[in-house]
Amino acid sequence: MQKAVLCLVMGMSVMGLLAGCIPSEPVEEYEVNPESITKTPEEMLEEWMAYAIAPDLENSQNIRPFTLTDQLAATSPTALAPCIELLGKPDTSPDTKVFVLQCVTVNMTPAYIPYIKPLLNHENPDTRSCAYTLLGGILDPSIPGLLEAGLKDEVQRVAFAALSGLAIHNIEPARSEFMASYWDEDTTANQRQEILRVIFKMPTENELKILSDFITNADTSDRTRFMIAMIFGRIGTDAEIEALQKSVELSTDEAYKDVVESAEALILERGAVTSA
Repeated sequence: MQKAVLCLVMGMSVMGLLAGCIPSEPVEEYEVNPESITKTPEEMLEEWMAYAIAPDLENSQNIRPFTLTDQLAATSPTALAPCIELLGKPDTSPDTKVFVLQCVTVNMTPAYIPYIKPLLNHENPDTRSCAYTLLGGILDPSIPGLLEAGLKDEVQRVAFAALSGLAIHNIEPARSEFMASYWDEDTTANQRQEILRVIFKMPTENELKILSDFITNADTSDRTRFMIAMIFGRIGTDAEIEALQKSVELSTDEAYKDVVESAEALILERGAVTSA
């Protein structure tokens, strides 16, 4: 039985695509139950395409498209190829491209590389940006070389998507450069959200300052704060306690205070062990 990941993406907009990124929230893992698949692959793809043609990007409560994507992905190694091919079609709208990224990114495997590579040279920079975003999530020895080529793209948002992929693969100095761009004045809000997405995949102590900035930002969602607080509980230091305490004042979720208290206790316990 294939493991699938349901990616709950909040606040996705066309601007996210145009920034060469996928602003996203934490993900919830679950298993695809074969008994829950009641349609043929052809029927599932037809339903998925109906959603893709006129996607409701503002409706984060409708998880049916994501469920369809994961169930379809479980039927064959390249079942999502028609979804990827939408990115290269001239009549595909920006909203549909965002929808494709929302749905398929977490299900990418090396089997899809032949379908993505032709899009890297597409005349539309948004399509190239999407292609590099998809490549970034695939673990394969050939991927870093493809991503490095994207750094030379003359369109900044495309190069940023390639840099993001290299950061996900933990390639240096690309990851450090990618994280450092968070503090650049010309980095957009959507690009900062992309940096957060990459950190969530593999958080390290080097990114704690960025996470502190996010958790104390009034515009950050409670769901994102929960995730950051849990990361602080695992790898945070005394320096992050102040950010945790400040974030409590910004949260509207009563349960968040308990998460913060747990994170603080873990940080203090870890500090006591280190100093012992």
